[in-house]
Amino acid sequence: MSGSTSTRLKPVIPAMRALLYAAAALVLPLSVLIFIPERTDTLAAWPIKPPITAAFFGASYVAGFFLEFLSARENIWANARVAIPSIFLFAVLALVATVMHLDRFHFNHPLAFTRFLAWLWLVAYAVFPVAMPIIFVLQTRASGIDPPRTAALPRWFSLALAVQGGILILTGVLLFVLPATMGRVWPWELTPLTARVIGAWAIGIGAVAVQSIWENDWRRLRSMTVAYTIFGALQLVNVFHFAGSVVWSGAGSWLFVIVMASIALAGGYGWWRSRIGPANRPS
Repeated sequence: MSGSTSTRLKPVIPAMRALLYAAAALVLPLSVLIFIPERTDTLAAWPIKPPITAAFFGASYVAGFFLEFLSARENIWANARVAIPSIFLFAVLALVATVMHLDRFHFNHPLAFTRFLAWLWLVAYAVFPVAMPIIFVLQTRASGIDPPRTAALPRWFSLALAVQGGILILTGVLLFVLPATMGRVWPWELTPLTARVIGAWAIGIGAVAVQSIWENDWRRLRSMTVAYTIFGALQLVNVFHFAGSVVWSGAGSWLFVIVMASIALAGGYGWWRSRIGPANRPS
């Protein structure tokens, strides 16, 4: 019976797997920003100031890499699906932010490699918002069913994800729509472009939290919990490493720390729970 059931489970189709691997391959080089935040004049698609912002992007891309790579390794669609809304939303918003601020990018930089980075950014975020819906439709038409939910999230955990996701999405929308206003309360200095890209990340990570509530099964959240833990933990490392760039007198700075700490803790707990088989889960 179990063998016949497994054959009916909807698989990750090759095109979706390829898309997730391609996304992971593209963000991996961008994750090095966490190590070279002061060198964005030549090693990034645009000059990112101050360095804490570049480190924020680098940490986000590290988390994004694990979300995409681990999702690509899944065989069952239900176990990879949690990554999709986040990737799509971030790609769309990054493209919009890029088009709004084309003058900030290194398209005419004297160094060929730096120009390449700028064009790679533009092409990648122009292609993904078009390719992903097409492949998603093909994926949904694949034959098979989702496996039953056998390890539901505790209610308190779903509530925590709802609060975190709501805060992230609301903050992201405000950063994207009102970058100048949000720049006055953000923990560190922002430009309109960096505010919008941070906003895109906030919306993307918030979407992961919301999708996780809907999936409501620890087995389906393995890639999410790893990425969630890394995102929160690395952002905490960044904010204290660049403490001199942070306006600690503002409430926004401490709210940032609290939210990132809660994300790291929730992700760590979820990572632990998602690694425990249903028969061995603690009550």
